[in-house]
Amino acid sequence: PFVRGCLQELEKIGLDGHAGTQPSTNEASLFNRVGIECVSFGAGERKNNIHTPSESVAIKDLEKSIEFYRNTMEGFVCELPCKTCKTR
Repeated sequence: PFVRGCLQELEKIGLDGHAGTQPSTNEASLFNRVGIECVSFGAGERKNNIHTPSESVAIKDLEKSIEFYRNTMEGFVCELPCKTCKTR
């Protein structure tokens, strides 16, 4: 449910919503080993851009990332029964 929800949020904001694997160093592989679903997401273009002298992220990509994180957190938190969520 978590990964599927994240993919749906990406599509809602006009980004490519597909799941895959990527070679990188982060904690996602450790969580996965113990059965915890996780998503690795970051702003901007990855190909030929990360860890280079000219690495950069466009402002519009940062704004899309903020939108993705906000919508995803709100979506999952608001699935929980609570009195503070006004959207459900």
